Amino acid sequence: MNSDAEKCLASARSAGYAGFRCGPDGHGPDSPNFKELAEPIPSGPTTQALMGLAKNLKVWLVPGTPMEKGDDGRFYNTAIVLSPEGKLVAKYRKVFPARPIESSDPGNEFVVFDIPGKGRVGLMICYDIFHPEVGRTLAWMGAEVVIKPTFQDDSEGGERCRIPFSVVRAIENQLYMVDCNVAAPMGNGLSCIIDPEGRVVESLRNSEQFTSAVLDLDYVHRVREYGSWAGGFTFLKHWAYLHRIEQFPPYAKGIPNGDVFKTLSKSFPNDPSQIELYEGKE
Repeated sequence: MNSDAEKCLASARSAGYAGFRCGPDGHGPDSPNFKELAEPIPSGPTTQALMGLAKNLKVWLVPGTPMEKGDDGRFYNTAIVLSPEGKLVAKYRKVFPARPIESSDPGNEFVVFDIPGKGRVGLMICYDIFHPEVGRTLAWMGAEVVIKPTFQDDSEGGERCRIPFSVVRAIENQLYMVDCNVAAPMGNGLSCIIDPEGRVVESLRNSEQFTSAVLDLDYVHRVREYGSWAGGFTFLKHWAYLHRIEQFPPYAKGIPNGDVFKTLSKSFPNDPSQIELYEGKE
């Protein structure tokens, strides 16, 4: 088990009482040996140790993102969910790896899971948040809370990209966003919890910190049914019932067939060595 996993174990033990605990994305810019650190899930030693921790603490645990070596030979940035019984309940392979700084393979499905008697939770990882289809799909699948392990620093948009994107995803999908980022000096922290109307319930600064909050899932239903803010803004119901479009054009005609792509090349850098500098006129 690597040092990051050991630190996750220690952090979870020291976090005090909480029925549900989560940690940040464990994979930002590629480590030169990330494939050597990858393990099968759930049989690998890191996941096994974390399963034992969840059982010992009797909590739901989303312990960041172990690097997964899949049965298909690919390598995935994967978020796992462990139950208070120490069982693997769900795993989500990041659909949008952050090219060119992340070379893990993209996953191909979205994931939600149920906490019996409480509610439904969805998963996204870091760079996924810049793609609105991820949050909207999780809401469509019934998620009332979205947990987002993150690894982001000031070189990737800084503070202007941390909390604002979580606020937007929470508002448009009328759900709670729980965004847990790596602290400084490797990340820029700013972890936050946002409610379905965009209020910042909890926010941390750059250093390593812990926080807790009670999430009212009845509030999620109330906002979705009766509307956000002063009432009436039922965004999800409007998405389903207000418009007269049978199928949105990007999906009916194919995303790559949009006019915006006619002037763009099909290639993009898959690692930092492939980044091309723009040589414009002075």
